[in-house]
Amino acid sequence: MTKLVILVSVCAVGALFWWIHHRPIRRTRPEVIDLIKRALITGGDPAWDEFVSVKILDPELEAVRQKCSSVTLEPKQTFDKTLRQILGELQTSD
Repeated sequence: MTKLVILVSVCAVGALFWWIHHRPIRRTRPEVIDLIKRALITGGDPAWDEFVSVKILDPELEAVRQKCSSVTLEPKQTFDKTLRQILGELQTSD
């Protein structure tokens, strides 16, 4: 019986962890713009990793996140150029 309780507990914690990390997050356009601008300065940081890894509820911003997630950090010049292009598109579509 104890093994069953432990197994169920582990499964519940695992399911909760998965749900927390796979559910879409609410982000605003200014937040996304700020994250992209910050990535241009830092070249990618933990906030950038979270941004490209966690789905966004807003379909338009989710499309931006998906574009950003396909951008590689190296070479830096290509990373910056691509992010500036995405940022420009995001800012003009207001």
